[in-house]
Amino acid sequence: MHAGESNPVVAAGSVHRARLPLGWHEAHHSADMKQRAKQASMALSNFAQSQFLYLQNFVNVVGALVALSLMSLWTVVYSGAHDAMPTPGAGAASHTVH
Repeated sequence: MHAGESNPVVAAGSVHRARLPLGWHEAHHSADMKQRAKQASMALSNFAQSQFLYLQNFVNVVGALVALSLMSLWTVVYSGAHDAMPTPGAGAASHTVH
């Protein structure tokens, strides 16, 4: 089995090249075309992989910032609600008249 047999893009390219005129086939050797296709495929693959790494790093940074922001918000809300609640027994002791 050849590498391109299961790939629909390669199969479509083969069908397209088969429809080209004879002059084109004489001017373009099949090995040259195979090398160019392989080179283009590898370049596209490398580009996609590098872009995925950028996306992964972006998600890691933004995800951490969102998590820290939510934790900070939760801490402010929780500590604000906790400070507003009176401590049991503290109010009675502070207002005692001697």
